[in-house]
Amino acid sequence: MVAPDDSDPEMAITALLTPITNAMRTGDGPHVWRGMLLAAADDSDASEIFRNWLHAHVRQPLRHILARQANLGRIRRDWEIDFAVEMLVGPLWQRLVGMRGPIPERYPRRLAQALMADLRLGAPT
Repeated sequence: MVAPDDSDPEMAITALLTPITNAMRTGDGPHVWRGMLLAAADDSDASEIFRNWLHAHVRQPLRHILARQANLGRIRRDWEIDFAVEMLVGPLWQRLVGMRGPIPERYPRRLAQALMADLRLGAPT
């Protein structure tokens, strides 16, 4: 997957998350995603498929966005991609599986803002 235009990193990260959250919010999406996450937790083949999907559709594009921002001197260089991914998708999994609650439409933007605030130069490490 090609990373979206990252001149505005918050919008680029939002663009990565929006299709996922839309799928979690509509029709049978919540049930499908819960089933997929639970299958990935319990079955090694399902886990590998899910990890490969997450890598291609979230982790790798996010790495490109963050690397560019770090090279431009807009964020710290000491970010960890795994932690960044967890900051973005962990709350989604929590809402979907743990709380069985709805995913608000503006949630992807709020997650992107929180991640970028954490990575800004001068932010506590």
